[in-house]
Amino acid sequence: MFTVNGPHISGVDNIFTPAACDFLDELHRVFYARRRELLAARNASRGGFENGDLPTFDPATSDIRSGDWKVVGTSGAPGLKRRVVELATPVEPREAAKSCNSDADVWMADLEDGMAPTWSNMVTAHECLMRAARGDFAFQSRSGKTFKARNPHPPTMVLRPRGWNLTEDHLTWTDTTGRAHPASATLVDFGLFVFHNSRPLLKRNHGPYFYLPKVENRHEARLWNSLFEHAQETLGFDRGTIRATVLIESVTAAFQMDEILYELRDHVVGLAAGRWDYVGSLVTHFGLRDGFTVPQRDEIRSDSPFIRAFTDLLVSTCHRRGAQALGGLSTAVVESAHLPVAEPHERERVYEDKLAEVSAGFDGTWIAHRSLIDVVRAAYGKARADRASVPAAEVVATDRVDLTEQLLTVPTGVISEEGVRWNLRVCLHYINAWLRGVGSVGYDGYVEDASTAELARLQLWQWTRQGVTLEDGRMLSQALVTRFLVEELAVLPRTNADHFDEAEDFIHSALRSEGAPEPFYPVAYRDHMVFRGASVLNPSRANAPGVSRAA
Repeated sequence: MFTVNGPHISGVDNIFTPAACDFLDELHRVFYARRRELLAARNASRGGFENGDLPTFDPATSDIRSGDWKVVGTSGAPGLKRRVVELATPVEPREAAKSCNSDADVWMADLEDGMAPTWSNMVTAHECLMRAARGDFAFQSRSGKTFKARNPHPPTMVLRPRGWNLTEDHLTWTDTTGRAHPASATLVDFGLFVFHNSRPLLKRNHGPYFYLPKVENRHEARLWNSLFEHAQETLGFDRGTIRATVLIESVTAAFQMDEILYELRDHVVGLAAGRWDYVGSLVTHFGLRDGFTVPQRDEIRSDSPFIRAFTDLLVSTCHRRGAQALGGLSTAVVESAHLPVAEPHERERVYEDKLAEVSAGFDGTWIAHRSLIDVVRAAYGKARADRASVPAAEVVATDRVDLTEQLLTVPTGVISEEGVRWNLRVCLHYINAWLRGVGSVGYDGYVEDASTAELARLQLWQWTRQGVTLEDGRMLSQALVTRFLVEELAVLPRTNADHFDEAEDFIHSALRSEGAPEPFYPVAYRDHMVFRGASVLNPSRANAPGVSRAA
């Protein structure tokens, strides 16, 4: 049984219909326990890494890695064959309209790293998704303003739901024993999208397409596959109607790319390189160990050896299995009337970075701001015009002795006072905005989301705990970081509505943590975003199957 705990704002009745709630109830009944088991297994594996373990290519699945098999790929998936430029933006009315108006190939409609999950934001987001699925590109904000897209050929919509570790605390699922649980954010986002939008999308010659975030191993991929199969059978769709691209965002997933594709082979289209989450996972798993000190972000490039080993393996695995390989996210803003713009040389840097991606064999790439669409098309167009001179991606054998070492060798690099201060500023500005309900933030010429802000916070923790030596020879201590933080706070313009004090607290909590700090997202969500009052449901819905009034 589902209980809506959030305020009864406009849109709730359209989204949480009795039939939709029945469907969500069923998904939780079938998959909630397995979700909890896999999250417990994640925590156990992280404990092993803290005690000295390292990820490896599992001998038990060598037959999968050496086998001759293919995934379904883009066959029978209209709108997914061409994915040169994918625009990743939050599902917010203004951004939804601008994304649908763009000439990107795919709109990655983001409910995860780019969204601040207030109840109002999430209800509005699902309203936007329902409109877009039906070809209605007039998106209305909470203030009543309408943002319209007039593109006759909008990008293909692919949804990134929230990850398995996250909950939607404005919904309560009560199991058959009468025990109440916060709803799984993944099951809610997936369930609502596939229930409400699959048929309208199929009528428009598209389909229910997903980006799967934070998949760490083959067992989690199997859970997704089981969820797809159950949803298709329940809703009366053919096997393979649902298609997915998996984000490889953790070091454990990097060692199981073949296995992840195999588990999802009837539904998977490709893999995407989640560069910043991947780097963050190295800090999370190995942050206190020698040889894993991650340099400041501008020192980490696509040609850094450990990143190149990761992306070469991803491209090789994808193309061997008939899947698409999507490159890493570029976050620069090179032209905008409203956001700070990056330095002029950044356009050329992104261009060169994308040339290198095509040379490495990638089929397309992500951007966080539409000002990069032309830059990416120019780079991919030039590289493909020169394709005859570009060697095909080499098949990377996972039994190579040196591959594990390459994936786990983090290069040394500069850590400067400005690098520390930049991370502090990113954390302050992003967490302040996130707590105000804004999950995608333009700062200093880049679009920051939860993954880049979390990497900044993790690096501050790692550098301080390891006592790294700064470029000028000083040892970075907690006291020195605190001094920098006080100085950065002193120059910020303040208002009564800001959340810089809370952002400061999240930085301090990271610095004090003995082990890798818990991500700020779930903590900040529980402490600052969850509505604790009683819900007010439309009485006509209150006694409907699958829906109950909150006490």
